[in-house]
Amino acid sequence: MTGQYIEFAVQEEKYGIGLEHIHEIIRMQEITHVPGARPYMEGVINLRGSIIPIISLRSRFNMEKISYSKSTRIIVVHRDDMLVGLIVDMVLQVVALTDIGPPPERMGVMDGCLISGVGQSGGELVGILKVEQILETG
Repeated sequence: MTGQYIEFAVQEEKYGIGLEHIHEIIRMQEITHVPGARPYMEGVINLRGSIIPIISLRSRFNMEKISYSKSTRIIVVHRDDMLVGLIVDMVLQVVALTDIGPPPERMGVMDGCLISGVGQSGGELVGILKVEQILETG
């Protein structure tokens, strides 16, 4: 498996999402809370007239919640005809990953079932996320 990915950080870990899944990357904005939603669902935003659900990857990965910073971004991904925003701590770069290995059983504090493989960027491991799995209820 080889390809280009958006590399980003959540906590101290680096992750990647294939460019084919990316709609756009936006700065953090006001999120409207949705009562009764899953714990990792932060709420919804209005993106140029479209209502988009927003998922916190920190919550999805069972990581400690922190305040948003100037580096916090929302990566808007598409799945079928739907857009979904993923809150990440920081977007790092677009990177071409080669020699992607099989996923580990665990990566940091998260379950390896959300990872499709592991590549290297700048000598550090980058977990390639299974976007479909991230968006599934869990």
